[in-house]
Amino acid sequence: EDTRRDQGPTRCRALVLVATRKAALEVCTTLKALSHRSKHASRLEQELGVDEDDPAMQREGPPDWEAVFGGNTDDVCEIGVSVRVDRQDVSVDFFAGTRSKSDLIVATPLALRLAAEEEDRQGVLDRLSSIEVLLMDQADVLLYQNWETVERALRAINGVPSSVDADVQRVRLPFLDAHGAACRQHIVLSSFNDARLRALVD
Repeated sequence: EDTRRDQGPTRCRALVLVATRKAALEVCTTLKALSHRSKHASRLEQELGVDEDDPAMQREGPPDWEAVFGGNTDDVCEIGVSVRVDRQDVSVDFFAGTRSKSDLIVATPLALRLAAEEEDRQGVLDRLSSIEVLLMDQADVLLYQNWETVERALRAINGVPSSVDADVQRVRLPFLDAHGAACRQHIVLSSFNDARLRALVD
């Protein structure tokens, strides 16, 4: 019977945590390049790209500075990604915010923290209840921003949702027992080592 339990209570299984809108745009651009087709990709540049009227986004500096602070450094962003596979054809659909049809969410920790506080469900977000893979990109930059916000965002993941979209008989038992975090794999990308980052993967 347990062999048929192959999913979580909601659709989204992967979360990419990024520091800024610029980093989110880079992740989405990579996903677009890896797919055969994409929808609504043109809006990504409008939502996440550089605002020509904002002088703060026009600043230039050395390459290492540009990698972190160049472009749109707004730290509130959440993008949903729907992935469809048809034989050897892979297509992705991007949309601002998140919906129940998201397979992957690209977001900043602050966006998740604010969303969790707004929904007022003890800091838990339903759409993140089935996360199996958490990729933390530029984790060193997240350390510099506000690690408490990252910790609060992590607490919003893998909680028991208020409703279940999937067939309950196929939902893995840890997700139903509020132990979904035990099914989650962490991938942390950082330019240096830190005890707080090691605690996520050890």
